[in-house]
Amino acid sequence: MTKDPKGDDEEDDVVYYDDFGDSFIGGDDDSSSSSTSFSNVLQNRIKEQRSLIMARDAKLAKNWRDGNWSVRGFALDKSNPIQDAYAKIKGEGRDIQHEEEEEEEEEGEDRVCFSPDKNFPSDQTNTDTPKSIHISKIALDLERLDDANIEDFYDVLLIVGRTDGSACVVKLGTEYLATFSAVPTISLNNQDDDDDANTIGGGSVEEDVVEGSDSATIRFSSKLVRSSPDDGTDEPIKSNANPNSAEQNDGLPPPPTRFEIMHQFQASESGPITAILYEGASVYTSGGIDGVITHWELPTDEHSNTKDAMMIKPLPSMRNAHSDSILAIKTLSSSSSKHHDILLTVSGRDATFAVWDRDATSHDLIHKVSLQHHLNDDSISILSAEVNEEEGYVFLGLSSGRVLGYTLKEVLSSASDGRDAIPSCNFAAHQDGGDVTALCCAGDGSMSLQRSAADTTDAAISTTTTTGQKSIILITGGSDGKMKQWEIFPRNASPPTNDETTQPIKLEHWPRLPTQRMKRRAHTFPIHHSGPIKAISSLPSDPTKLLSCATDGRIHVWNPMSGEKMYTMEGFTSDISSLCLDRAVLVTDGMDDLVCLHDFMVDDMHVEEHFDPF
Repeated sequence: MTKDPKGDDEEDDVVYYDDFGDSFIGGDDDSSSSSTSFSNVLQNRIKEQRSLIMARDAKLAKNWRDGNWSVRGFALDKSNPIQDAYAKIKGEGRDIQHEEEEEEEEEGEDRVCFSPDKNFPSDQTNTDTPKSIHISKIALDLERLDDANIEDFYDVLLIVGRTDGSACVVKLGTEYLATFSAVPTISLNNQDDDDDANTIGGGSVEEDVVEGSDSATIRFSSKLVRSSPDDGTDEPIKSNANPNSAEQNDGLPPPPTRFEIMHQFQASESGPITAILYEGASVYTSGGIDGVITHWELPTDEHSNTKDAMMIKPLPSMRNAHSDSILAIKTLSSSSSKHHDILLTVSGRDATFAVWDRDATSHDLIHKVSLQHHLNDDSISILSAEVNEEEGYVFLGLSSGRVLGYTLKEVLSSASDGRDAIPSCNFAAHQDGGDVTALCCAGDGSMSLQRSAADTTDAAISTTTTTGQKSIILITGGSDGKMKQWEIFPRNASPPTNDETTQPIKLEHWPRLPTQRMKRRAHTFPIHHSGPIKAISSLPSDPTKLLSCATDGRIHVWNPMSGEKMYTMEGFTSDISSLCLDRAVLVTDGMDDLVCLHDFMVDDMHVEEHFDPF
């Protein structure tokens, strides 16, 4: 900012505005004192910010430790009006298409036939009673989550997959409860627009109408919209906002923000959504039992009003690698210079996993690995999958109670050589016959392997340091409700080579015997779930907490160091399958049509033990 009170022919006096105090700092006469004053103000402000951050982190750690949190969430309509109408028609024993054809013959003109069988999955149409639509899978936007501060979490997006194959992208808010109802919609598309039909809300119906040489599509669909009060008035928003932001609003709590459905689309026509990966503008979904993975491109300009900018675009699907439902979609990096350039897909019942090239426009298949072929056992199925992105490890939990581990380097090498990938580890995690139903990589371990004096080669992997190789923590959950922690560490397989790119790596596990123990962590947890474990979640940057959920409808929060259960979160159904964990927030499904957000950045007075949407 420049101020010239004397005119252009005299020297300007430069005036600086001090952002850290409501005052101006003058020009050259007192520049030294002003600089010192500015430096003092800056240092004081930095100290204040550090103190605030330390106090916030201490409160957050205490809330996680003591089980203090507030709750809020949103509900999606369980019904589909198009499906309900069709079920009512079938219940009356009417054949609408035959009735339409008779009327068409009598009137001598083309008519639109209402035939939902074309697009609805067979399990939804071959019944007189419509099935309720539940939430089957949720996933947070990984890129925004990595970049978001605790205070900015409410700008993070969540994708919700449902049992009717539909999906929606929801912007998280601070209001206590938002409800969204399904309303019928109808649209007319030209034939050229048919490829965009699946970008409209879920449960759609299409039928061709012939008029001369032109063809058009009448599309019946349902769309989720925010519910309004019965009296038609604007309902005040009840807020469960973060009270720690009050100091930025003159001591008043911030105004509540709404949960918003940003986009809706039909992600699968063959059945419930079984796997989702959400990363930036890319979404990968799979549903039903056809083993197809669909790539979607989300709009990047949320402020644009043009049709193309607001439309979710389906990109080429990934096919012919799996013959059954997909249970996991993950990303990996082939090198330190390439970020998440590899896509991993895992299918359970056919016991296969595949790696794809994300840099290729068509997501070319790099390699497919069949465990049944490698293990020579057709009864083996994969029940869980996890990756360690930093080291490039892939872990698979099997129905035999064993865990298989692969390195991405070995999988890519086997693809170039045209051979089967060899597991880098294969151990019995639940020897008593329990299936390995959940896996979680939980950061660095505590073991460090020293090199022998005879080992003078430079061949190593990324975890190698000047003193040894670090381990990672792998947590397994079984169908018996038990959890175990393991240290996984790499060894260079014999014989060693001088070429780092071809040096085989063997993954070892610890403990190896029931009598052995882990260092600074519990190997087993004394308290068990009363049903198969569905998911385990942990923050690699925070080794003080671990979460698990199971078919018993409970979430246990553990201290992984001692193995003790700190507390239990209840009120879920047996369908709970997702634990989306952030430093301060846990987002869960498992409440039929509800998604619940548990916020641990709260004061004691805002703590609520249960989420009561009614």
